[in-house]
Amino acid sequence: MSAPNGWSWALLRAFKAGERSALAAVYELHAPEVTALLAGGFSFESGGAWHRFVGYQGAFDLQDALQETFRLAFEPRARAAYDGIRPYGPYVRTIARNVVLKSFRAGRALFPSLGATPAPLDAASSEGPPELEASP
Repeated sequence: MSAPNGWSWALLRAFKAGERSALAAVYELHAPEVTALLAGGFSFESGGAWHRFVGYQGAFDLQDALQETFRLAFEPRARAAYDGIRPYGPYVRTIARNVVLKSFRAGRALFPSLGATPAPLDAASSEGPPELEASP
Protein backbone atom coordinates (compact mmCIF):
# COMPACT_ATOMS: atom_id res chain seq x y z
CA MET A 1 0.00 0.00 0.00
CA SER A 2 1.35 3.40 -0.98
CA ALA A 3 1.31 6.68 0.90
CA PRO A 4 -1.12 9.30 -0.48
CA ASN A 5 1.70 10.97 -2.48
CA GLY A 6 2.48 7.70 -4.30
CA TRP A 7 5.65 6.84 -2.40
CA SER A 8 5.88 3.82 -0.16
CA TRP A 9 5.08 4.52 3.48
CA ALA A 10 8.63 3.46 4.37
CA LEU A 11 10.10 6.03 1.97
CA LEU A 12 7.83 8.78 3.28
CA ARG A 13 8.75 8.03 6.92
CA ALA A 14 12.46 7.82 6.10
CA PHE A 15 12.28 11.07 4.11
CA LYS A 16 10.54 12.91 6.95
CA ALA A 17 13.25 11.56 9.30
CA GLY A 18 15.99 12.82 6.96
CA GLU A 19 17.55 9.42 6.28
CA ARG A 20 20.28 9.74 3.67
CA SER A 21 19.08 6.81 1.54
CA ALA A 22 15.55 8.25 1.41
CA LEU A 23 16.84 11.69 0.42
CA ALA A 24 18.89 10.09 -2.36
CA ALA A 25 15.84 8.15 -3.58
CA VAL A 26 13.65 11.28 -3.60
CA TYR A 27 16.38 13.19 -5.42
CA GLU A 28 16.57 10.46 -8.09
CA LEU A 29 12.79 10.46 -8.47
CA HIS A 30 12.39 14.23 -8.82
CA ALA A 31 15.67 15.66 -10.16
CA PRO A 32 14.69 15.10 -13.82
CA GLU A 33 11.50 17.18 -13.56
CA VAL A 34 13.25 19.96 -11.62
CA THR A 35 16.07 19.95 -14.17
CA ALA A 36 13.51 20.27 -16.98
CA LEU A 37 11.92 23.28 -15.27
CA LEU A 38 15.25 24.98 -14.63
CA ALA A 39 16.45 24.34 -18.19
CA GLY A 40 13.16 25.11 -19.94
CA GLY A 41 12.20 28.21 -18.01
CA PHE A 42 8.83 29.66 -17.04
CA SER A 43 6.89 32.92 -16.95
CA PHE A 44 6.15 34.92 -13.82
CA GLU A 45 4.72 38.24 -12.73
CA SER A 46 6.72 40.78 -10.75
CA GLY A 47 5.99 44.42 -10.09
CA GLY A 48 2.90 44.37 -12.28
CA ALA A 49 4.81 43.12 -15.33
CA TRP A 50 5.24 39.65 -16.80
CA HIS A 51 8.75 38.27 -17.21
CA ARG A 52 10.14 35.14 -18.81
CA PHE A 53 12.91 33.12 -17.23
CA VAL A 54 14.42 31.48 -20.32
CA GLY A 55 16.11 28.71 -18.38
CA TYR A 56 19.71 28.13 -17.45
CA GLN A 57 21.80 27.67 -20.57
CA GLY A 58 25.07 26.72 -18.87
CA ALA A 59 25.59 23.39 -17.14
CA PHE A 60 27.22 25.01 -14.11
CA ASP A 61 24.33 27.41 -13.45
CA LEU A 62 21.80 24.64 -14.01
CA GLN A 63 23.52 22.28 -11.58
CA ASP A 64 23.99 25.08 -9.05
CA ALA A 65 20.25 25.89 -9.09
CA LEU A 66 19.34 22.19 -8.97
CA GLN A 67 21.55 21.56 -5.95
CA GLU A 68 20.28 24.70 -4.19
CA THR A 69 16.70 23.57 -4.79
CA PHE A 70 17.27 20.18 -3.17
CA ARG A 71 19.39 21.66 -0.39
CA LEU A 72 16.42 23.82 0.56
CA ALA A 73 13.89 21.02 -0.02
CA PHE A 74 15.80 18.65 2.24
CA GLU A 75 16.20 21.06 5.17
CA PRO A 76 14.38 19.80 8.27
CA ARG A 77 11.84 22.63 8.16
CA ALA A 78 10.95 21.94 4.50
CA ARG A 79 10.67 18.19 5.09
CA ALA A 80 8.38 18.85 8.06
CA ALA A 81 6.26 21.26 5.97
CA TYR A 82 5.68 18.63 3.28
CA ASP A 83 2.44 16.87 4.24
CA GLY A 84 3.01 13.63 2.29
CA ILE A 85 -0.52 13.82 0.94
CA ARG A 86 -0.04 15.88 -2.20
CA PRO A 87 2.47 14.85 -4.88
CA TYR A 88 6.02 15.94 -4.11
CA GLY A 89 6.79 17.12 -7.67
CA PRO A 90 4.80 20.37 -7.49
CA TYR A 91 6.19 21.05 -4.00
CA VAL A 92 9.83 20.76 -5.10
CA ARG A 93 9.18 22.64 -8.37
CA THR A 94 7.81 25.54 -6.31
CA ILE A 95 11.06 25.57 -4.36
CA ALA A 96 12.99 25.60 -7.67
CA ARG A 97 10.91 28.55 -8.92
CA ASN A 98 11.68 30.39 -5.69
CA VAL A 99 15.41 29.78 -6.17
CA VAL A 100 15.17 31.41 -9.62
CA LEU A 101 13.01 34.28 -8.36
CA LYS A 102 15.46 34.99 -5.54
CA SER A 103 18.19 35.39 -8.18
CA PHE A 104 15.90 37.64 -10.22
CA ARG A 105 15.23 39.91 -7.23
CA ALA A 106 18.92 40.01 -6.30
CA GLY A 107 19.85 40.95 -9.86
CA ARG A 108 17.28 43.73 -9.95
CA ALA A 109 18.63 45.09 -6.66
CA LEU A 110 22.13 45.25 -8.14
CA PHE A 111 20.94 47.18 -11.20
CA PRO A 112 18.29 49.70 -10.15
CA SER A 113 16.74 51.88 -12.82
CA LEU A 114 18.27 55.37 -13.07
CA GLY A 115 15.36 56.76 -15.03
CA ALA A 116 15.85 58.98 -18.09
CA THR A 117 18.74 60.95 -16.58
CA PRO A 118 21.59 59.09 -14.94
CA ALA A 119 22.58 60.21 -11.46
CA PRO A 120 25.99 61.87 -11.03
CA LEU A 121 28.87 59.58 -10.18
CA ASP A 122 29.59 59.23 -6.52
CA ALA A 123 32.91 60.40 -5.08
CA ALA A 124 34.47 56.95 -5.06
CA SER A 125 33.79 56.28 -8.72
CA SER A 126 34.68 59.81 -9.94
CA GLU A 127 38.27 59.43 -8.89
CA GLY A 128 38.97 57.21 -11.87
CA PRO A 129 40.75 53.90 -11.90
CA PRO A 130 43.38 53.25 -9.24
CA GLU A 131 46.93 53.92 -10.30
CA LEU A 132 49.09 50.87 -10.82
CA GLU A 133 52.57 50.99 -9.46
CA ALA A 134 55.21 50.62 -12.11
CA SER A 135 57.35 47.52 -11.81
CA PRO A 136 61.10 48.21 -11.40
